[in-house]
Amino acid sequence: MVYNSLQGLYLGYIQVFWQPFLVTLGVSIALIGILEASAGAYGILSSIVQSFGGILSDRVGRRKVVISASALLVACWSVASVAFVVHEQFFVIPAYVLWSLGAMGIPALDAVLADSVRSNDRPRIYALILVANTLPSSLTGYLAGQYSQSLGATTFLLLAALFEGLGLAILAVRLRDAHRNPSDIESHRTKFDLRQTILNVRSHWKYFSVISLDSLTWAVGSSLLYALLQEGAAFTKQDFGLIALTLPLGVVFGTIPGGWLAWKIGPRRLLIISEFLGAGMMFGWALYPASVLIPLYGFAWGVAISTWIPVQFQLSSHLFPQRNRGELMGNLGMARGLIRGIGPIIALSLFLIFGYPGPMIGGGIGILLTIVLIAKYIPSRVTLVER
Repeated sequence: MVYNSLQGLYLGYIQVFWQPFLVTLGVSIALIGILEASAGAYGILSSIVQSFGGILSDRVGRRKVVISASALLVACWSVASVAFVVHEQFFVIPAYVLWSLGAMGIPALDAVLADSVRSNDRPRIYALILVANTLPSSLTGYLAGQYSQSLGATTFLLLAALFEGLGLAILAVRLRDAHRNPSDIESHRTKFDLRQTILNVRSHWKYFSVISLDSLTWAVGSSLLYALLQEGAAFTKQDFGLIALTLPLGVVFGTIPGGWLAWKIGPRRLLIISEFLGAGMMFGWALYPASVLIPLYGFAWGVAISTWIPVQFQLSSHLFPQRNRGELMGNLGMARGLIRGIGPIIALSLFLIFGYPGPMIGGGIGILLTIVLIAKYIPSRVTLVER
């Protein structure tokens, strides 16, 4: 949880300010869209890396994968800071690639938690970790809004490298593998199998289709949002700081009842509530991008996140057996990432055709379609069975 808090100290403002930073460096919205689609945190490369990371975590242990991913993120923010020191756009490209490679730790970290926590406690514990990750970002995000103009992007990117480096040191000292004994790991050491990956996706196609469509529609609506707000709606650094402040507060507010609601009303209803909040936020950014409404949009976005992510984790932990849980979580990350990778390209196309509101309206419509799939394929209840 300490590692999650350290990541939260920088991911909150990176999420909001990364694209505006790039715009000030002279990177065009078109190039940002291409980089986000190919090598962004949720782009095509990231999705492929997540699949390999999940398989590796089952074969060689979660610890090695998580530590390697953290080291790659330290390198990412270090290289990104160089781009702003020398004012050279070229360094943005390797920074994006390193960010994607760092995504290999996502399924491994999820698998660590699923291995360590009983099934009935997972939504509550995951919600607490989500708070630990997002609450610190409300403070640093607000400070970034107030001081990024005077201190510059380099300072905040170096801080990101520092926070991730501290997290890496903690992981190296404290993290241990617990999902199986060494002989068991050795017996499962196999080559990457594309055919098996396809079979895994097909065996859970209903669940994968819901998660993938959700990822695609949110990518369409939000992958270029911050760049568009700066270019199309003339948002200031203080406006972005307000987003970075209110979004985590929404996450915290939604997390308080989120774990309880996951069992009380079931995953299907809670996901539908989350999506309606997301659709309202998307249409709001598109049609009424007023500074006075930033707290409302940011807060709704945070609540939508906090009522979706723990339920997704709960469903994944329930549906995926422990023996290859890391692999399946990596496959899920790959499937949704490959689909999501198309999102920035669609968003860029909608922007070029319809202007500023196009990507957000497209994303909002897609979210409404996702609700249909949720109602059809997501179970109303899950049983408390350890798998």
